[in-house]
Amino acid sequence: MMHSFTRENSDPSDPIQVTTQRMESRLSDGVTPLKIGKDTDPCTVSGAILGAYDMVACGARVVTNPPDTLIYDTPSVIYEINSRKNATGRCDLVTVGPPFNPSGFGIGFPYHTTFNIAFDQAIFDIVSTGMMEKLEAKYRIGTKFNDCEQEQTPELAMTIKEMMGLFVVTGGLIVLALGHGVYERR
Repeated sequence: MMHSFTRENSDPSDPIQVTTQRMESRLSDGVTPLKIGKDTDPCTVSGAILGAYDMVACGARVVTNPPDTLIYDTPSVIYEINSRKNATGRCDLVTVGPPFNPSGFGIGFPYHTTFNIAFDQAIFDIVSTGMMEKLEAKYRIGTKFNDCEQEQTPELAMTIKEMMGLFVVTGGLIVLALGHGVYERR
């Protein structure tokens, strides 16, 4: 599942660019995570390697041609946004819109292997017992735990489910009309 977050007053016509591979910022050694707090501004830490969150949050103060929006996997976005709000007491970035392209994760095995059945069973057990929901709640990484969500405004676009419903209703009415026509002809 993917989610986007954005800086306020961003220009939607700016080109999309890939700028980083990490969500969190690191110190200049590239290994040690940068500790964020009320007294630490990642935009001013000398030699810091900015992660995706800080590239968007710091913007032009630090990055040449900075991104205004970031698309990243939902658990990472929610975790980072909530961690920053807990550390600083404010929401520098907000999520925009619902998550999109929910596909989950997968594990690939060679075609003739004995591991796939064991892993399939383990994944089934985890999902069927509600363990995934418990982990989302424990680490607060589900979309319902988002502390910095922008208020949603109703959109004029239809979702896939709404479109499917429209086709089902339309198809049902066509069948009903054809049946009525056949009945009237007899």
